[in-house]
Amino acid sequence: GMIANIDENMARLERFLIENDLRDNTILIFMTDNGTATGEGVYNAGMRGKKTSLYEGGHRVPCFIRWPGGGLTGGKDVGGVTRSVDILPTLIELCNVQAPDGWRGDGLSLAPYLRQSRGPVPERLSVIQYGHLNDGHWGQTAKDTAAVLWQEWRLVHGHELYNIQRDPGQTQDVAADNEDLVKRLQEHYEGWWAAVGDTLTTYQPITLGSAAENPVRLCSADWAWAYVDNQSNLRGCVMDSGTWHVDVARSGRYSLTLRRWPEESGLGIAAPAPVMQGVDGSFPEGKALPVASAWLRAGQHEETQPVPPDATAQRFEMLLDQGPTTIKSWWYDADGKELAGAYYLTAERCE
Repeated sequence: GMIANIDENMARLERFLIENDLRDNTILIFMTDNGTATGEGVYNAGMRGKKTSLYEGGHRVPCFIRWPGGGLTGGKDVGGVTRSVDILPTLIELCNVQAPDGWRGDGLSLAPYLRQSRGPVPERLSVIQYGHLNDGHWGQTAKDTAAVLWQEWRLVHGHELYNIQRDPGQTQDVAADNEDLVKRLQEHYEGWWAAVGDTLTTYQPITLGSAAENPVRLCSADWAWAYVDNQSNLRGCVMDSGTWHVDVARSGRYSLTLRRWPEESGLGIAAPAPVMQGVDGSFPEGKALPVASAWLRAGQHEETQPVPPDATAQRFEMLLDQGPTTIKSWWYDADGKELAGAYYLTAERCE
């Protein structure tokens, strides 16, 4: 079903480009963000691992780039290790865009290799690092939660070494037979970690109150320290609350509106959600929740308000200072027991 869905929608996109005379001068990129997930047991091209794994099956993915008007058509294969960070510099060069002064990307433009005006991609040592900042679910980002890639070699978890040309399934750890190579790859990783390690434990805040986006709508998928990322979590009412990391663009009074369900649903905070029957599956009924009050903390300000039984949202107003801060919420029952955080927040700077 998933393959058919992709095929059908790629066909729709292709028809749209042709019908609107856009096909020849449109750069089309087809790629994925990680390896397979539930399909690992069916077909994984002989690779070990799946999504979130540091073995090839977790991060080796397809990438097709087509631009007929720019000379990028079929029949070309760019060898060597290429990475997702190469996409931006590639597009900058293909589109003849002037990068900002002083800009230095981490990737390499693949444009000359796609056009075959240059030989193989240079042999680069590359790092794949999984950053786990959602501590309530996966744990803190740690050194050596990484793979170092160089030519046909893969150093995994800092001490396992595999040659994927001879052993594409990564079943034979040959670190003991290649100590010098292991040391070289470890040293590269140590230098890489020293350069970027601090940023791996820092949250990227979401901007509030800017002219470019006001209001801003956040949800529990943006939380740190708690995992409530999908409708099954929401409908099952995960009894947890995370922290929103935000950056206030302008000091002032902000309207902060909490919801348990999406605004479009019209559902009350305490109400259950009906069963949702989709084309390819369904979600169970969402639980009712005996909410009696709401608590909100934004920066140094906090407030508790009673929640009417039929309320669909609970609105707070707070003065927020410019700069980075955090927001956290809880629903409480009549006895003052924590039930869950508000899964949705709308933040709007009041004029």
